[in-house]
Amino acid sequence: MRRRWPAGSRPGAGLTLALFTVLGLLALGDFDAFWTQFHVLSFSNDLWVLDPRTDYMSRLYPVPFWFDAVLDAVGRSVGAALVLLAVAAGYLRWSARRLERRSAVGEAG
Repeated sequence: MRRRWPAGSRPGAGLTLALFTVLGLLALGDFDAFWTQFHVLSFSNDLWVLDPRTDYMSRLYPVPFWFDAVLDAVGRSVGAALVLLAVAAGYLRWSARRLERRSAVGEAG
């Protein structure tokens, strides 16, 4: 029962690593295309299209800000998935050794 959460978290952490690695590489490759496609998929209207001459939001948060924010989010997500994967793998390894010792003691006694 205690091994269920770490065993189940490994596929999720692996999927997170794969997904965010791909997203990070896409953002690094062509951020403008990535950012545009993100907005096209996320919004059903074109209100996200801003004109820097008239819209203050695009002046307050220019594209380099969003590039850094995306890379930060990707980095943190990948880091969290790696930590979760390491903790789950370590716990599974530790609990397997513990079960082996218990069964060896049970067989000897």
